[in-house]
Amino acid sequence: MSVHKKDSLNSTVPLSVVIVSEMRRMDDIHACLQSLVEQEGHRSFEIILVTYGDARMDLDPWIEKGLDIRMYRVTENNYCVKRNAGAREAQGDIVAYIDDDTILRSTWVNAIVEGFRENWKMAGGRVEPLFETKIPQKLKGYERTIGGFNYFPEIGYATDTIIGCNMFFDRCWLADTGGFDEYIGEMNATCPKTFYGGDEVDVQARLHPGQFGFIPEAHVYHKIQEGRMRPDYILKRAEGMGRVRYYIDKKNGIPSRRVLSKYVYMLFHMVRLRKRFYNKSKYYYMVGYFRQKWLE
Repeated sequence: MSVHKKDSLNSTVPLSVVIVSEMRRMDDIHACLQSLVEQEGHRSFEIILVTYGDARMDLDPWIEKGLDIRMYRVTENNYCVKRNAGAREAQGDIVAYIDDDTILRSTWVNAIVEGFRENWKMAGGRVEPLFETKIPQKLKGYERTIGGFNYFPEIGYATDTIIGCNMFFDRCWLADTGGFDEYIGEMNATCPKTFYGGDEVDVQARLHPGQFGFIPEAHVYHKIQEGRMRPDYILKRAEGMGRVRYYIDKKNGIPSRRVLSKYVYMLFHMVRLRKRFYNKSKYYYMVGYFRQKWLE
């Protein structure tokens, strides 16, 4: 594995950008690709657009704009299968995953290539929300429960949580450790959904402190669709996140008593009226966690 430093990359393509898409939000895909066209600096990078089935898109206009882009199709509509296919196709030392509804700051590529440390296996960057519609009044004060972002300066919210729409890996390490858990992707594809997300959490659970990091300058804007801002969706998503968390904990030998003690405290805290919806979402997370435990 080559060293991820400014002047010591052995690969001619230091960065591979993998975009997983169902090719439904074409305006969003075009905006995402345009933000890649507008990247500053002279870092070379390739783009692999991974999709499912017979989806088509004319890439020639983007190639004419200077992008090194190709499409790869999988036969299974499972986003972890798509992520793994993208990693296998990638040639860069670092593989970066973004969603098709993200727009990248013009310094994003340089920030990753220059900021990814030699000892890291995984890292994330800032994800700032672009709300499709005005936030409902009933969610004022509870914006962080909407999910899909880790940085929202309007409410003073900033964490170093790694989010799947803006995450980066040592490609060789990711391949050697089996990539993403395709069972998680399968459970995310059930109807109704059993799991919500969790693929990045599972990979991070394999790592020790010091093996993952955060690059704030690798900043993207993530579109938050109107349907994600409904309280019923937020609570359903919280339950699904609890379910996948139990699966991850069991798989990685993380004692559930740690989670139990945390949420016993939370249940006592729920009697307070302040931040009531936030606590309710945490309660649904706990319900999902233990429902999954009882099912097994």
